[in-house]
Amino acid sequence: MQYVRQSGIDDVRHEELVIKLARTQNGIFTKRDVMELLGLSDTLAYNLIKRMTANGEIELSQSGRYAKYKIC
Repeated sequence: MQYVRQSGIDDVRHEELVIKLARTQNGIFTKRDVMELLGLSDTLAYNLIKRMTANGEIELSQSGRYAKYKIC
């Protein structure tokens, strides 16, 4: 039960940390930045970014292999 509570908190906290990271980098970040900041795998970082994009918190700034995202 503690694990479920902690993982739920982590999901919310991850989004906050990504926004904070973006603000320190002039509003722009990459998936690699998220992976390094949170210690996530490629897939988990992608899923977090996808969820944040769907929620309207961030948007794709530059697409392709070196995609960049910015806060809205």
